[in-house]
Amino acid sequence: LDSNGIGTPAVRELVRGFGDFCPPILWMTYNRLDDRAAELLANWPAAKALRVLHLKHNSAMTAAGSRALLESEHLKNLDSLGVPLPEGDDVVRVYGERFRKPDAGY
Repeated sequence: LDSNGIGTPAVRELVRGFGDFCPPILWMTYNRLDDRAAELLANWPAAKALRVLHLKHNSAMTAAGSRALLESEHLKNLDSLGVPLPEGDDVVRVYGERFRKPDAGY
């Protein structure tokens, strides 16, 4: 779902449409996702099945959206997370404590 201009309404429909099922990988870079989209994913119970989530290069997403994802109980099983990491914000520290490797610039 990269580079197609989707926004928060598309994530809302994705969560609603998948319901209790969640694919193991969601890659939604270079879109128009914002902090509300991150919160929808963070609060989606089925997201426990996610292993890889990449949301980089969504200019409307801020440290607040990244923090919501990092702190989500539903996303504790992630092996890889690509999110905006603004310098000087504690979200960088939280990310580093949770993931050993950097997200390779995704």
